[in-house]
Amino acid sequence: MPAAPEILQAIADGEIDQAFVLAKAYVQAEAPGMKTQLATIESVYKLSKSELNKGKISFGDFSLHHARAADALCQMFAPASEKAPTLQSGYHALTCDRETQTAHFEQLFIKRRTAGEQIQFYYLYGGRYQSHESLSKRLVHERGGMRRGLALAPTAKVGLGSVQFDVCEDIECSKVEFITRLCEAFSINPNAYVDLKSKRLDFILQESSVLRGLRSADFALCYIEVSDWDNQLVPTVGEWFVKEFCESTLRDDAPTCLFFFGVNYRETDERTPREIEVALRSAQHIDGLPELTMIEEANLEDWIRHYSKPLGLANISARDALFDEVLAKVRIKHQSSPRKHVPGKDHLLHMDDVEMELKRVIDEKNE
Repeated sequence: MPAAPEILQAIADGEIDQAFVLAKAYVQAEAPGMKTQLATIESVYKLSKSELNKGKISFGDFSLHHARAADALCQMFAPASEKAPTLQSGYHALTCDRETQTAHFEQLFIKRRTAGEQIQFYYLYGGRYQSHESLSKRLVHERGGMRRGLALAPTAKVGLGSVQFDVCEDIECSKVEFITRLCEAFSINPNAYVDLKSKRLDFILQESSVLRGLRSADFALCYIEVSDWDNQLVPTVGEWFVKEFCESTLRDDAPTCLFFFGVNYRETDERTPREIEVALRSAQHIDGLPELTMIEEANLEDWIRHYSKPLGLANISARDALFDEVLAKVRIKHQSSPRKHVPGKDHLLHMDDVEMELKRVIDEKNE
């Protein structure tokens, strides 16, 4: 008879259909009082899956239904505990909104993982204050076992690194500079090696003290910040990185490698996102996630409601008080910089400001 941990592991592995099979067997034998709740979750999920197959809803809409079903199952089968779980600012502060992007990523990841792709590439693009790198960390931590629903603990190790991606007209020079920065990001001294241009991904995995101990169940994350978008140079060097640098043969037990190219631009810039979408249409190995935009006040309110128990908020009045406090501080940050002003969007919030305040709230709670 399946146990709750097996159901949660199926969810973590992206096997939600299998999770429902296990959940129904478990509920039938151990918790018949949960049958109606489980049936409701499954029926909504199956309807969305049917509508996707009939072309009635988009892949993005289905991804949202998939993610919501997974979170609902996590809540149902979370291990019982009298003590509220402890929030971690390095993860839970990053879980405000971005439901569309996380759901889309999960579907793409599962599709590529099923196809046997050990190395995956994604574009994160959006306004300059929308926390691209934080989202990449959230996504890999959730693939490693953590979830917004608090039901799952990490089951995999994660090696993190970030790189500034500066491209100049000298493409060959850009390649060497990029490999140099990649070495530095993963604690490799580039000056200790000759002919860096010939080095490939297998070299990074072998020589990095950050990545060397990772195995097939683990993840290596590299966030690549594209500091200056150019619709000719960036895709050209990006294609070299995907098709040549990462084409090396990895050891059998190498971790799954996730590369996120992050492009940020002014909120009023309409040209850059269009150019990125054009570049993605012709890209063979890179997927783009939906554009990162400013968030609604309701998203912040939802985050506080979702984590009210671990935050020690006894009632709605306590939740409202924390919301008012955080919102006021976010607004002060917004108003302190003219560069953060976006015409017609004063009612929205920059994710950078929101995450800073949520980290503060969690850290103060954990003191």
